Amino acid sequence: NDRLNGSLVASYVYLSMAFWFDRADMALPGFHKYFLAASHKARNEAEAIMKYMNKRGGYIRLKNLKSPITVWRDGLKAMEYALGMEKDLNKNMLKTHTVASNDPHVTHFLEDRFLETKVDVIKELGEYVTRLKSFTKDYSLGEY
Repeated sequence: NDRLNGSLVASYVYLSMAFWFDRADMALPGFHKYFLAASHKARNEAEAIMKYMNKRGGYIRLKNLKSPITVWRDGLKAMEYALGMEKDLNKNMLKTHTVASNDPHVTHFLEDRFLETKVDVIKELGEYVTRLKSFTKDYSLGEY
């Protein structure tokens, strides 16, 4: 259930980011598109977990979602936040994998659907953060 709620929180945060960068005074369509896709992907992860839990006879317990940050100063700060969030989600997934080590079905599900994908997302976000940081002198131009 913690993994499920983590995916829902991530979807919510990414949705907040997406529509922050879609505002007329931000007008960064690339960031909007990236974060909107990330929101959909996180929600799909949550749905996959719920389907699997139902299939295995588990009980789904959704928690209240806290309001995410709604002001993202710039693309770099949002990407850095997303990178930290994905690292936390990955740690949680690895912890779940360890706890479920006696259940080959669960470990296979986690490995097949999430673990490698999370590493790819972390690498991608890390590369974006590195590239954006390389524009430190004229950072705002680097977003375009």
